[in-house]
Amino acid sequence: MRYSMDNQITFNYYPFGKTKALTMSFDDGRVFDRRLVKMFNEYGIKGTFHINTSRLGQEGFIKAEELRDLYDGHEVSLHTHTHPTLAYMPKQQILYEITKNKSILETLTKQVICGMSYPNGSFGSNVTEQLKATGVLYSRTTLSTGKFALPDDFLLWHPTIHYLRGTAAWSPNVQYDPALLMKKAKEFAERPEWLNDLPLMQVWGHSYELEDNNSWNEMEEFCGYISGCNTIWFAQNIQVVDYVNAVRGLRVSTECDVAYNPSAVDVWIGVNNQPVHIPAGKTVALSGQ
Repeated sequence: MRYSMDNQITFNYYPFGKTKALTMSFDDGRVFDRRLVKMFNEYGIKGTFHINTSRLGQEGFIKAEELRDLYDGHEVSLHTHTHPTLAYMPKQQILYEITKNKSILETLTKQVICGMSYPNGSFGSNVTEQLKATGVLYSRTTLSTGKFALPDDFLLWHPTIHYLRGTAAWSPNVQYDPALLMKKAKEFAERPEWLNDLPLMQVWGHSYELEDNNSWNEMEEFCGYISGCNTIWFAQNIQVVDYVNAVRGLRVSTECDVAYNPSAVDVWIGVNNQPVHIPAGKTVALSGQ
């Protein structure tokens, strides 16, 4: 048997041959999500919205009856039932906070929900173990890295940037700078294609901050700029998780001339520097690509 390795296979494409991905991750379910969702819809950007269910219908928060229609086309994700600091609770209470949140949101949306963000940015091994038990596949932290890297562990998913404070940790004295988001957006859009490493930019925050800091114009400027970048896949958090897991689960022959996709998600891979579509459940011959 010969081992020629005529094909060079790379996992460096998102859906439809896009080379970068953007997700927008906003917490709490405040009424200002209505304006933010409308803006995202206008620019074709996908959002992930992490909802506390005990607050639904309270003053300043969205109502349970509007949730399904409001976030149609976006992802509804967990943020616990009452927004506690999870790392300092017994496992029984952690499980309650997650399963109560999950059950209510799944009833309202008629969807299976497998994503989350940590309330108060609180996480630890005692928390992630309970997430695994409830079927949660990812959870976003509040530790902005400034980087465009996929996480090593989706249950410890550190975002790229907070839309107003950049990578600075929360502090009552933090100086908000609306220019930081556009600066990072341009860095992402201009990132060299030859790096071939599935870059991801995740922006996080709270819609009430846009209102409190009068920064809606800056968010719209960002959306207008980034939506014009045709190399970017605009995705929900869970879509990124499912896609990356599907790519990582591909089965490739020894000589890299055949690929089988056992997942339910279509993927694209690089074959000799060209994107090749591997449909869900299909085997594709890569020779001659």
